Amino acid sequence: MTSLAETGARDNAINAPDAARLLPVRVWLFAVAALVFAMVVVGGATRLTGSGLSITEWRPILGAIPPMSDAAWQNAFEKYQQIPQYRQVNAGMSLEAFKAIYWWEWTHRLLGRLIGFVFLIPFAVFLARGAIPRRFVAPVAALFVLGAAQGALGWFMVMSGLSERVSVSQYRLAAHLALAVAIGGYAFWLGLLMRAMNRNGRHCEPRLGGRGKLREAIHDLIADFPGSPRRQKPPRDDDLSSDAPAMRATSDRDAARSSSAAKIGAGVLSGLIYLQIVAGAFVAGLHGGLASNTWPLMNGEILPPGLDVLSPWWLNLFENPLAAQFAHRALAYAIAIFAAVFAIWAWRSARAMRLPLLALNAAILAQIALGVATVIYGVPLGIALAHQANAILLFALALWTLRRAYAAESA
Repeated sequence: MTSLAETGARDNAINAPDAARLLPVRVWLFAVAALVFAMVVVGGATRLTGSGLSITEWRPILGAIPPMSDAAWQNAFEKYQQIPQYRQVNAGMSLEAFKAIYWWEWTHRLLGRLIGFVFLIPFAVFLARGAIPRRFVAPVAALFVLGAAQGALGWFMVMSGLSERVSVSQYRLAAHLALAVAIGGYAFWLGLLMRAMNRNGRHCEPRLGGRGKLREAIHDLIADFPGSPRRQKPPRDDDLSSDAPAMRATSDRDAARSSSAAKIGAGVLSGLIYLQIVAGAFVAGLHGGLASNTWPLMNGEILPPGLDVLSPWWLNLFENPLAAQFAHRALAYAIAIFAAVFAIWAWRSARAMRLPLLALNAAILAQIALGVATVIYGVPLGIALAHQANAILLFALALWTLRRAYAAESA
């Protein structure tokens, strides 16, 4: 099957779109990604403020108009008073307090509608002008399908809190966040691909290969690490002439192995950060940030009691607030260690990845600091939102690192 990178390169060779034509498309894709990521942050605010169930209807078109009169506000409030969250958590809430949570959820939904317009109108214009390379049309159009699915999934999530629960299902919340981050990351990745097309007119194959290549890449990632006894010694001067062909072949093999290791490492790092974002959704959905407000220990223990109260054991990761926070912390440490080791290796073997990996490691340190502050201070809104926003930045930096790993091969 022909890859997106290969077909993009073919279109570029045939049609040769110039910088002036591709730049607006790339800016538009990056803008779509930024809006999606902004919506994720606003969605975090609706969760933290308990606003997600304040609008009990899904009206994709008419819902864009908020209540405009006292009677309309009272009607919306009366609908909210019928759900368990009001009766069990917010009984006695004033109309003014209801308005505060209503505006958070309304803004979240309005952003979703805005993203639809920001995508569709420029897409139609670019398509009519032939500004989008032919092989990119279907992948770009898929963003709209994914966006529509995200809207439906959002309402499916809200429905889980309208009849029996006082909050939405953490499983549906995690799915909603996972798809949102995937959509934003996909738009960002498409922009990066077009940027590479515009710069050098070709793409490398975005493929990690089979299990044999995976094992070889991991082997060479370890063998090429600075200080490893398995690293090759530099040749003597008197060997340069007689062994030149063999040395060139060896050098080419080493370069190919380093390239494979770079792509594997960047891909693993991107996947771990994405997994950590989804794990954070379970922490948020379970109010797990309040389960322990101490650091570096949790409630004074390395392994606090209460991590395995549910059976089977793995259920604790998804339904036990303390275990969800513990897993979130542990994965954060694992990501930090992996990113640091990978950056040290890449500093020598993959120079094109130096800048994104430096930025990524700095953002990881900031993310850990924000996470510690979030739990210590009892999940304050501002710090918690900064923690979520920085997580999105981390994912974007990881994708940039991954793109650099592939682009270096075709440079």
